[in-house]
Parts: sequence; C-alpha cells; structure tokens
Amino acid sequence: MDLTALTDEVANKVWETMNANAGIEVAPLEEQDDMVKFSLKSQVLPFITVIKPVVEKKAEQTIKDRLIRTINEAHEAGHDDSFTIMAIMAELSDDEE
Repeated sequence: MDLTALTDEVANKVWETMNANAGIEVAPLEEQDDMVKFSLKSQVLPFITVIKPVVEKKAEQTIKDRLIRTINEAHEAGHDDSFTIMAIMAELSDDEE
C-alpha cells in the first residue's frame, strides 16, 4: 500500500471533516498553501504508520475467522466442496444484506 497516497487521502478527509464540523466552507486541501498541506499531512502520518498495521492485521484475522466459520458450517451440514466454495465466495462478496 502506498503510504503517501494513503496519507494524502486521510489528510483530505480530515480537512473536509474538520471544516464541515466547524460549519466553515473552505477550498479543498489540495488548493491550500503548501505549508497548510504539509502541516496537516505531518500530523496525520504518525497515525497512519501506527494504525495501518493494526487495522490490516485485524481485518486479515476477521476475514480468516469468517472463512473458517463458513467452511466449518458447510462441512458440519454435510455440503459438498462446490457448495462450500460458493458459500466462501458469497462471504467474500461485496454485497451487503
């Protein structure tokens, strides 16, 4: 993952949220002075370098747990391999119910 792009994206979101919550309408972060952009990005970067690995590990473990649960449920119900694969694909699907 590109930490620079992630830092830019998070800084932009923080900028939008900060100003929206304050009821202020200002230009987007990319239109601000370079020092304003640098200041905000330098404040965001430490959170990204600390939080990103934690979130990635948690997300990975959550996905593994969901897949293991799906496989075990299909096995306990006596389903065949193709059903199990379809259940896994449904679990990984972006569709929210």
